[in-house]
Amino acid sequence: MVLSSLESGAGAGRPEVWLWTELIGFDNEQADYGVAQYLNDAGFVPSSVSLLMFTADFVHTHDGLDHEREFPPDFCSYDARPYSDQRARQAWTSFQLRGLVRELQKYGIEVYFSVFNVYSRYSEWAKHHPEILETARTGQKLGAINILRRLADGTPYEEFFVNQVGRLLDDYGFDGFHAADGYSSPRNPISEIDYSDDMVSQFAIGMGLELPPEFSVPCEQDPALIERRAEWIWKNKRVEWIQYYAGRWQQYCRRLVETVHCRGKKVVLNSAWTRDPFEALYRYGIDYKRMAETGVDGIVVETVAPSAGVYGLDMSAAHHSYAAMMMLIKAYVPNVKLVNLCCIKDTLEQWDALRHHPTVLERDTYGLANLYVYSEQGMLHRCTSGPVGCLCDSILPHEWKWLRETWSVAYQPVPARLKSVTLVWSDVAHRAFLSRFIETRVWSVHKLLYELMRRGAPILAVANADQLHRIQGPVLVIYPELFSEIELRAIQAHKGPVIMIGTDIPSSRSPDVFIRDTQGSHNLICAAWGTAKAQSRASVVDDQGQVEEFEDVSDVKEPNSWLYELFFRKVSDGFLQTCADLAIDLAESPKVEANSPAIKVVATEVKDGSLRLFVSNDATHYNVAVVDVADTIKRVDVVTRYPGTPVSPVGSRIRVRVPAGGMVILDVLTQSGE
Repeated sequence: MVLSSLESGAGAGRPEVWLWTELIGFDNEQADYGVAQYLNDAGFVPSSVSLLMFTADFVHTHDGLDHEREFPPDFCSYDARPYSDQRARQAWTSFQLRGLVRELQKYGIEVYFSVFNVYSRYSEWAKHHPEILETARTGQKLGAINILRRLADGTPYEEFFVNQVGRLLDDYGFDGFHAADGYSSPRNPISEIDYSDDMVSQFAIGMGLELPPEFSVPCEQDPALIERRAEWIWKNKRVEWIQYYAGRWQQYCRRLVETVHCRGKKVVLNSAWTRDPFEALYRYGIDYKRMAETGVDGIVVETVAPSAGVYGLDMSAAHHSYAAMMMLIKAYVPNVKLVNLCCIKDTLEQWDALRHHPTVLERDTYGLANLYVYSEQGMLHRCTSGPVGCLCDSILPHEWKWLRETWSVAYQPVPARLKSVTLVWSDVAHRAFLSRFIETRVWSVHKLLYELMRRGAPILAVANADQLHRIQGPVLVIYPELFSEIELRAIQAHKGPVIMIGTDIPSSRSPDVFIRDTQGSHNLICAAWGTAKAQSRASVVDDQGQVEEFEDVSDVKEPNSWLYELFFRKVSDGFLQTCADLAIDLAESPKVEANSPAIKVVATEVKDGSLRLFVSNDATHYNVAVVDVADTIKRVDVVTRYPGTPVSPVGSRIRVRVPAGGMVILDVLTQSGE
């Protein structure tokens, strides 16, 4: 077997590659279950493989391995899909699965299993346990399990589930459990679920609350009453409801981690439905830090931009959103390993980025691998340790070769410096923002961050305020009025330029730059200090027309799916673009000079003194980028496959065509960099 340089996992410039796949990706007619052929096609040995068993009934119905049993069809492929590009679905048995796990482990691969919180249509177990289904605010039973519910006999479902996970780890020899959809967060937002008598009773007792008499009685048989109760809780006890969910999910996670760790195994969690720390908490009741405190071994970050098009979403906008989300998660839980989803294809869900949107997949891989966090010592580290290929059956050898090359380019050695603005993270501000948002619906840190990135702001790194004395270059502080006094003093002592955006700017110093948005109420302000161009920029007028005002934002309807954005008050595009342009100036980042606002460029400095330019295109068609690096260019080397022709500079400018939704990487040696 010829293996690539990816074979031995993470190292200097080398990613830790995980593969998520179904049993249909292997072949139980082969003595080794097709493992050697699978790895030979891939051309490398991954760090880990997560076997998607799909339904929770894989856990529910496990009764040991004293005898061999044939699995139902939906254990053998995602929702029992009948075939892949390579083979028809095979009937697997419990003994064959144990054999597959052992064969993979012979290559040093860690093997996990993963399931979703959905019932199997082939199982009798589901028919006997409707009591643990999520219950909507209308009283409707939804098609997903709420792991915090109790079984009919009063046993906490989580207790039963976690004990079963332990048995599976023992019997099959798995190296760990990959808690995926519904087992790392609720499937539906907590604004919509779970308003059952069971959960509301747990909530009232757990938080020491007394509900109004009409809501203290059983409500599930009266849809109108359960809906009124849900509306009352969300409007009047929203913070308590959110915090209760956060505590209960932490309790479940602690039970899970303790059960798995005592066996010497590992637990990794999916992030909460592509959400940053704030929206994970507000929409799903998931506090990443509280989950991390249980000792989880990693988080699989749902960076799913290449698959967003199947849902009608803008893949380029999604890329910026998920990039910002990943940086914020890493800032919030800096000591937890993050591996990010690399969306390759999913036959059941009917999307295929590898074959339909390869440029988007390539750009996503390059962009996400080059986001950074500063350590306590002021050193740059990648936010992600590597990609999780999703999903990884029926990939042809030449496609694997393309993926390997893409990952290798993306994870080249960490740069010496960034031509970037660094976002300053604050746990204090994060905790304070929940009530601020509920009262005002102002933009979250994530929303502001990714909208600035969409407009070209070069933001590639995050750091905590107490690390600023070790960091050079400009920093961005969002909602400084929520930071602690200690944090503000550290920010004010920073030797580089400082940009602050918020509704109030707590500083006694007059800024060099001051920008006020005139859009609606709760206006945002941007102020900057330490700028080379100390000029006052005019207030930005409302460039989007009259905005609707709300007297009572507590009645705003929340989105019922991760596909839809929260309601935020309006911020003018002119304000955002002016702030983004200021960030470009202060980072001394290369500038896009011509053609299209869809072109973005960010840059890092490599150890030989040259610049590495990441030139991307948000449009769905080719665009020509003209980039000015503000220094005479001596040489340009093309790092990516495309363009397959030399790029010739003229003075300080480069002209290069960028593919639709894609990215070109160029190494540029300038006169001052020699």
